[in-house]
Amino acid sequence: MKASKSFDYFDAFVVQAQHGQKMANELAAVLGKFRKLDKDDRFSDIHAIEHEADLTRHEITVHLLKEFLPPLESEDILKIADCLDDITDALEDVVIKLDTFGVTNIRPQAVKFGNLLVQCAEAVTQAAQEFKHFKSSSTLMDTLSKVKKLEEEGDTLYLSSVKQLYKEEKDAREVQIWYEVYYALEKAADCCAIVASAMTTAVMKNT
Repeated sequence: MKASKSFDYFDAFVVQAQHGQKMANELAAVLGKFRKLDKDDRFSDIHAIEHEADLTRHEITVHLLKEFLPPLESEDILKIADCLDDITDALEDVVIKLDTFGVTNIRPQAVKFGNLLVQCAEAVTQAAQEFKHFKSSSTLMDTLSKVKKLEEEGDTLYLSSVKQLYKEEKDAREVQIWYEVYYALEKAADCCAIVASAMTTAVMKNT
C-alpha cells in the first residue's frame, strides 16, 4: 500500500524519535552537572522540545484521519506514534520531578541513568530511521534488540540504585524523593523498549 504523497509517516516517526533524543540529551546535561541544579537554563529548552513533540504527534493523527491507504495499519501507526511520544513525556517527567522536589544535588546513579537513556534514545532514533525500510533492512531487528538490551540494563541499574538508596540514605525525605526519581528514570527506559516492541509487532504483521 502506498502512503500519502504529502505526508510520510516513517519520516514523522524519525522526527518523533529525534525529539526524544534531544530530550534525553537535555536531561543528561542536567544530571551531569552533579551540583546544585541551575534549572532555568534548561527548562525552556525542555518544554520547547516537548511542545514540538506534541505537534508532531498531532500531525500524524490529522493526516491519518484523512488517509485512504496508509503504509501500515492505522492502529500500528497510532501505537508507534503514541509510544514515541511517551518517551519524550517520560523524560520530561524526570526533570519535572527534580524541580518539584527541589533537588539540589544529583546522585551518581542518576548520572549513569541519564547516560544510559541517551544511548536508549539514540538507538530508538536509529531504529526509526531503519523502520522505513523494514521489509528489506538487515539491521532493524538487531537495532530493536539493542534497545531492549539497554532497557534491561536500565532495570538492573534501577534495582541497584534503589537498593543502595535504602541502604545508605538515612533521611526519609531523601529516600522518598530519589525513589520517585529513579522510578521515573526507569519508566523512561521502559518507554524505549515499548517502542521497540511496537515496531517489532508492526514488522511481523506486515511482512
